Amino acid sequence: MALTKISTGMISEAVGNVDLNIDANTMFIDVSTNRVGINNNSPAVPLDVTGAVNMSSTLDLTSHLDMPDSAIIKLGTGDDLQIYHDSNNSHIKNDTGDLYVRSDSNVYITNAATSKNSIAADTDGAVTLYFNNAAKLATASGGIDVTGTVVCDGGNFDGACTFNDTGADADFRIEGDSDTNLFFIDAGNDRVGIGTGTPQDHFHLAKTGFWFGSNSDYLRLVQTNTNVFSWYGPGFGYIQHWNPNTGEIKLAGSLVANGGVVFNEDSADKDFRVESNNNANMLFVDGGNDRVGIGTASPNEALEVSRTSTDQTNGLIIENLQAGGYGSGIAFESKRSDDSSVSDAAKIYVSGTNSWNSSGSRTSAMNFGVIGDGTFAVRAQINKYNGIAFGTDSAEANTLDDYEEGTWTPEIEDIGGRECTLSTANGSYTKIGRMVLLNFQVTVSATPAGWTGNYILMKNYPYPHPTQAYNGTGHIDYFSGWNAGMSSLGFDTSSTTTKFWLVGIVGDGAYSSIYIPTSYFGGNEHFKGSIIYQTSV
Repeated sequence: MALTKISTGMISEAVGNVDLNIDANTMFIDVSTNRVGINNNSPAVPLDVTGAVNMSSTLDLTSHLDMPDSAIIKLGTGDDLQIYHDSNNSHIKNDTGDLYVRSDSNVYITNAATSKNSIAADTDGAVTLYFNNAAKLATASGGIDVTGTVVCDGGNFDGACTFNDTGADADFRIEGDSDTNLFFIDAGNDRVGIGTGTPQDHFHLAKTGFWFGSNSDYLRLVQTNTNVFSWYGPGFGYIQHWNPNTGEIKLAGSLVANGGVVFNEDSADKDFRVESNNNANMLFVDGGNDRVGIGTASPNEALEVSRTSTDQTNGLIIENLQAGGYGSGIAFESKRSDDSSVSDAAKIYVSGTNSWNSSGSRTSAMNFGVIGDGTFAVRAQINKYNGIAFGTDSAEANTLDDYEEGTWTPEIEDIGGRECTLSTANGSYTKIGRMVLLNFQVTVSATPAGWTGNYILMKNYPYPHPTQAYNGTGHIDYFSGWNAGMSSLGFDTSSTTTKFWLVGIVGDGAYSSIYIPTSYFGGNEHFKGSIIYQTSV
């Protein structure tokens, strides 16, 4: 029976507690629980429908929607989008068109507790992938940013690739089948290694077990032009560069040979050249003229050493590494005309003491010797104590000219070091051997403040002199403008090594000299003369 309408007057209060069942459970009202069942008489919720529900308007829910396992929410005319949960997993299935997830804010995929992100997409379109809530891969305007190690089974790169574009101390390594450091970039030290994880230079090539005699190539450079770059096998060097147009062979890197090495074995007119950091001809062998140059490509003799340094460093050092102070030398030899023997003609050598262990005990001499009547003899020697000696260990008189001359500037002071102002201060000197002759002319224009004392001194001599009595004498042959009468002026040269003291005979009838006090100078004195003394050098 179909019930189309029940008027309010048909339901009385007396029957208000009685359930209403219409048309065999087509609709059932359970008044005790205030529930309505459609197509069932035991509604479990306020509205319990058994079977499909067709709706032509909006379904507003103020609570959640409960569905059992494998019950599907179907959207679209052909059930194109389905959402459901089986007993183990949840599913979103889209059979038609694309699937869009849209949001006015960021989109996150997290764990159930929302405590860890897996994927985050912001409103600008950037996407970040996480592991254990730590960002590992993020899209950026220039590509992607990866944090951590990238492990991939293969890859194709169609554009430019930059690794470590932030300049961090991050190494880069490629493993081979059996080599964990087949290619290694040491970012901290800016080095590249092949076969090593600890490159020792800008490029370090290492291979365990390789040496001459190996059947495999160590490094091979090949061009289509045959023999321009090649590796000829064990024993021929590391890298060979052959220029077929000139016949030149260039070896780049170290050359290690277990046997002898011969260059230009065919005795052709071929030069040999070794460059250094700043010298293109550090070592040059002139094959056409049989000469050797160091620092020059055009040696004029059998050996020529050339350098352009402006310092005073050594251009040539000859060492004797035998302990004990044994010297080094150069021998000049000549070949006899009647046979093939070669004999010494002259020698220059250094002799030294055996006590060569500390700076204070080292003593050496430079010896020059020649052959006379078949016997070698030292004819000259330079040493610390006697200077230059000829024939013996001490200098022989009249065998050496030691002559020097020049100018010097006299200075006048008192015993306290206070200097006078001089309007004229001229001097010249001549040194022959150890004897020194000084000439001078002095005019005093003013004495200094505090000028006092019983001594006047002249200084600034070109050579020192021993502080012993009677090692020299000085004479003033002209003087004027002094504050006291004097009949003679001279110098005491025995007191110091760098200053002479003015002395003179003062007063009529005086027969002995005195030291000239500062009171004799008033600021207009003029005198000239000469001093002769023996220097210590």
